[in-house]
Amino acid sequence: MTREKVIAWIKAAGVRALKTVAQTAAATIGTAAVLGDVNWVMVGTSGLIVAYKAAAAEAIAAATIIEKTVDEEVTFLFEYPFMNDVMRVVKEEEPEILEQSYDMDCRMTLRIRQSMMPKLRARLEKVETLRFE
Repeated sequence: MTREKVIAWIKAAGVRALKTVAQTAAATIGTAAVLGDVNWVMVGTSGLIVAYKAAAAEAIAAATIIEKTVDEEVTFLFEYPFMNDVMRVVKEEEPEILEQSYDMDCRMTLRIRQSMMPKLRARLEKVETLRFE
Protein backbone atom coordinates (compact mmCIF):
# COMPACT_ATOMS: atom_id res chain seq x y z
CA MET A 1 0.00 0.00 0.00
CA THR A 2 1.10 3.51 -0.59
CA ARG A 3 1.83 5.90 2.22
CA GLU A 4 -1.30 7.97 1.47
CA LYS A 5 -3.54 4.90 1.63
CA VAL A 6 -2.02 3.83 4.95
CA ILE A 7 -2.60 7.28 6.43
CA ALA A 8 -6.21 7.34 5.15
CA TRP A 9 -6.83 3.87 6.62
CA ILE A 10 -5.39 4.88 10.01
CA LYS A 11 -7.59 8.01 10.10
CA ALA A 12 -10.71 5.98 9.20
CA ALA A 13 -9.88 3.36 11.86
CA GLY A 14 -9.39 6.12 14.45
CA VAL A 15 -12.74 7.72 13.60
CA ARG A 16 -14.50 4.34 13.85
CA ALA A 17 -12.80 3.66 17.21
CA LEU A 18 -13.94 7.04 18.60
CA LYS A 19 -17.52 6.40 17.40
CA THR A 20 -17.49 2.98 19.08
CA VAL A 21 -16.24 4.49 22.35
CA ALA A 22 -18.98 7.14 22.22
CA GLN A 23 -21.70 4.54 21.57
CA THR A 24 -20.42 2.35 24.41
CA ALA A 25 -20.33 5.29 26.81
CA ALA A 26 -23.89 6.32 25.93
CA ALA A 27 -25.17 2.78 26.45
CA THR A 28 -23.28 2.36 29.71
CA ILE A 29 -24.53 5.66 31.14
CA GLY A 30 -28.15 4.84 30.20
CA THR A 31 -27.91 1.35 31.68
CA ALA A 32 -26.31 2.64 34.88
CA ALA A 33 -29.07 5.22 35.29
CA VAL A 34 -31.80 2.62 34.91
CA LEU A 35 -30.14 0.05 37.15
CA GLY A 36 -29.39 2.73 39.71
CA ASP A 37 -33.10 3.53 40.06
CA VAL A 38 -34.03 -0.08 40.96
CA ASN A 39 -34.61 -0.74 44.65
CA TRP A 40 -32.62 -3.98 44.86
CA VAL A 41 -33.44 -4.53 48.53
CA MET A 42 -37.15 -4.53 47.70
CA VAL A 43 -36.69 -6.84 44.71
CA GLY A 44 -34.57 -9.30 46.70
CA THR A 45 -34.34 -13.02 46.08
CA SER A 46 -38.02 -13.76 46.71
CA GLY A 47 -39.05 -11.07 44.23
CA LEU A 48 -36.82 -12.59 41.55
CA ILE A 49 -38.18 -16.07 42.26
CA VAL A 50 -41.75 -14.84 41.88
CA ALA A 51 -40.87 -13.00 38.67
CA TYR A 52 -39.14 -16.06 37.17
CA LYS A 53 -42.04 -18.31 38.20
CA ALA A 54 -44.58 -16.02 36.55
CA ALA A 55 -42.47 -15.70 33.39
CA ALA A 56 -42.05 -19.49 33.15
CA ALA A 57 -45.79 -20.05 33.64
CA GLU A 58 -46.60 -17.54 30.88
CA ALA A 59 -44.08 -19.15 28.51
CA ILE A 60 -45.51 -22.63 29.11
CA ALA A 61 -49.09 -21.40 28.68
CA ALA A 62 -48.23 -19.70 25.38
CA ALA A 63 -46.24 -22.66 24.02
CA THR A 64 -47.60 -24.94 21.33
CA ILE A 65 -47.33 -28.61 22.23
CA ILE A 66 -46.25 -30.84 19.37
CA GLU A 67 -46.54 -34.57 19.82
CA LYS A 68 -44.61 -36.85 17.52
CA THR A 69 -43.91 -40.55 17.42
CA VAL A 70 -40.79 -42.31 16.23
CA ASP A 71 -41.91 -44.41 13.29
CA GLU A 72 -40.23 -46.96 11.05
CA GLU A 73 -41.08 -48.00 7.52
CA VAL A 74 -40.95 -51.49 6.05
CA THR A 75 -41.31 -52.56 2.43
CA PHE A 76 -41.96 -56.15 1.40
CA LEU A 77 -43.02 -58.31 -1.53
CA PHE A 78 -45.36 -61.31 -1.54
CA GLU A 79 -47.34 -63.40 -3.99
CA TYR A 80 -50.98 -62.54 -4.61
CA PRO A 81 -52.44 -65.79 -3.25
CA PHE A 82 -51.14 -64.79 0.22
CA MET A 83 -52.95 -61.45 0.20
CA ASN A 84 -55.44 -62.53 2.90
CA ASP A 85 -52.62 -63.49 5.29
CA VAL A 86 -50.87 -60.14 4.79
CA MET A 87 -54.05 -58.08 5.08
CA ARG A 88 -55.04 -59.89 8.29
CA VAL A 89 -51.73 -58.83 9.88
CA VAL A 90 -52.13 -55.27 8.54
CA LYS A 91 -55.67 -55.02 9.90
CA GLU A 92 -54.73 -56.32 13.36
CA GLU A 93 -51.47 -54.37 13.80
CA GLU A 94 -52.89 -51.16 12.26
CA PRO A 95 -49.83 -49.72 10.51
CA GLU A 96 -50.22 -46.85 8.07
CA ILE A 97 -50.18 -48.07 4.47
CA LEU A 98 -47.86 -45.79 2.51
CA GLU A 99 -47.73 -47.64 -0.78
CA GLN A 100 -49.27 -50.75 -2.26
CA SER A 101 -49.44 -52.46 -5.62
CA TYR A 102 -51.27 -55.70 -6.35
CA ASP A 103 -50.07 -57.77 -9.28
CA MET A 104 -48.90 -61.37 -9.39
CA ASP A 105 -46.09 -60.13 -7.12
CA CYS A 106 -47.51 -57.63 -4.67
CA ARG A 107 -45.54 -54.86 -2.99
CA MET A 108 -46.46 -52.93 0.15
CA THR A 109 -44.81 -50.23 2.25
CA LEU A 110 -46.03 -49.69 5.82
CA ARG A 111 -45.22 -47.23 8.60
CA ILE A 112 -45.65 -48.09 12.29
CA ARG A 113 -44.32 -46.96 15.67
CA GLN A 114 -40.78 -48.09 16.27
CA SER A 115 -41.79 -49.98 19.42
CA MET A 116 -44.38 -51.98 17.46
CA MET A 117 -42.15 -52.81 14.48
CA PRO A 118 -40.62 -56.05 15.89
CA LYS A 119 -44.07 -57.59 16.40
CA LEU A 120 -45.21 -56.55 12.92
CA ARG A 121 -42.07 -57.95 11.28
CA ALA A 122 -42.33 -61.21 13.24
CA ARG A 123 -45.92 -61.71 12.11
CA LEU A 124 -45.13 -60.84 8.49
CA GLU A 125 -42.15 -63.21 8.43
CA LYS A 126 -44.60 -66.08 9.00
CA VAL A 127 -46.41 -65.36 5.72
CA GLU A 128 -45.28 -67.70 2.96
CA THR A 129 -43.38 -66.13 0.02
CA LEU A 130 -43.05 -62.79 1.82
CA ARG A 131 -39.62 -61.18 1.55
CA PHE A 132 -38.44 -57.82 2.85
CA GLU A 133 -36.65 -55.29 0.68
